Amino acid sequence: MHRRQFLRAAGCAIPAVGALPATVSAAQSPFEPLGSVSITGATEAVVGPKNETAYVATQDGFAVVDISTPSEPAVLQRRTGLLAEREGGPMQEILDVKATGDLLLVACPANGHEEPVVEGFLLYDVTDPKDPERVAFHETEFPIHNAALTEERAYLVNGSEVVIVGVADEPTELGRWAPRDADPAWAEVDGLLRFAHDVYAQGDRAYVVEWDAGTFILDVSDPAAPTAVTRIGGRSPETLAEIPGEDAVVHSLSMPGNHHTAAVNDDASLLVLNKEAWPTELTEGTDIQPLGEVELWDVREETEPERLATIEAPDSRNPEKGEINTTPHNFEIRGDRLYSSWYDGGVKIHDVSDPRNPALLAWWRDPHEWTFWTAQYATEEFFVASSHSRGRYNAGKGALVTFPNRAGEQASPPALTDTETPTPTAEPTPSSTPDSPTSSSIPPTSTPAADSESVSAPGFGLLGAAGAISLATWRRLRD
Repeated sequence: MHRRQFLRAAGCAIPAVGALPATVSAAQSPFEPLGSVSITGATEAVVGPKNETAYVATQDGFAVVDISTPSEPAVLQRRTGLLAEREGGPMQEILDVKATGDLLLVACPANGHEEPVVEGFLLYDVTDPKDPERVAFHETEFPIHNAALTEERAYLVNGSEVVIVGVADEPTELGRWAPRDADPAWAEVDGLLRFAHDVYAQGDRAYVVEWDAGTFILDVSDPAAPTAVTRIGGRSPETLAEIPGEDAVVHSLSMPGNHHTAAVNDDASLLVLNKEAWPTELTEGTDIQPLGEVELWDVREETEPERLATIEAPDSRNPEKGEINTTPHNFEIRGDRLYSSWYDGGVKIHDVSDPRNPALLAWWRDPHEWTFWTAQYATEEFFVASSHSRGRYNAGKGALVTFPNRAGEQASPPALTDTETPTPTAEPTPSSTPDSPTSSSIPPTSTPAADSESVSAPGFGLLGAAGAISLATWRRLRD
């Protein structure tokens, strides 16, 4: 019995977001972007609760985008120089933002740094999105690569654990959890292989993505004492502990592990997770799928999760990291639709009403122009996707792009297997609004230079709390 049939039999309402036709009618226009707006340094994007505004992390701050007219998205405001007055300021390497209600969370830095930097998250009241008002700053002793935000809590991943912070009033740490809390054997695994990369929160559950260790479902009804309910996928601590430290780097880039992001549908019956991976010496000449993939899991019985289907990455002529990169990245599941990004491989919509047989409804890509970081539902009429500027294959144009929320086919889609690599073009310097009077002299881009001491790695990077991993090791992985 499929999930939709099960829910009907159980008398449960099935969340729906309109009806997508399975095929394109003869009169329907080709599937293509509705509009776009340039945003230098764009990474993660989220849609505000009223679906008229999107918030985009820009590495040196954040941008507020009016999407009320999807054919003409427009930047309302760009904030940079955040906390420039503090030691180590301004905030830098801001890759993640989250929004709920009238709150916006802006976290940094995504990765560890040897020099002093601001670490923590800002909260803004975005009742008036044209003029976000800073309401709080919560300082941490660790970088924040990703976060989740609910009305009462922020969930932060610091590489080795998830940290829960109350945000209903003044931000206050409530509790922490790490895999070793569920099984001390995880402490014997190299930090690269049990890396807390992302977190998703819904109700009294948090879904913590731990790279090769898999995805953990936590009961966070008592935030001071989170407990593991189950682990989905991944390899055992005993297996991972056998991997020598000098081999951890290549394993962290390779399938079959690399849990990157996870989220559940509205009733938490279906979990979607993706794996971010590239071809390496470990996958050459084997039957292991070298690129990452998206998996759908039935989690109605949390302690007995069942993998239902796998969506493989698009092929490319040169799938190695930094080339024609088509491994999956961030996504959103809303109702019976999955909106996903695949870097140079573009964006896709899948119908997951039958999660054993996800159906591709739309796929659009233009790797010469855009490489996509995320895809997020906006309304029944459209969704948004952010393009970042880190790829070598594309022209390096950061942007927020709007797409029709329907089935369709791209006219003359480029072949990722034989397209020539263009020469990247520089992005224009954006105009911005300093976040405080003391930050007016801060340049609009504060991303560390290529020879700086910043530490990063494919998909996650080294957070300071990861501990025993050397800076020299991580330099080998830098973009």
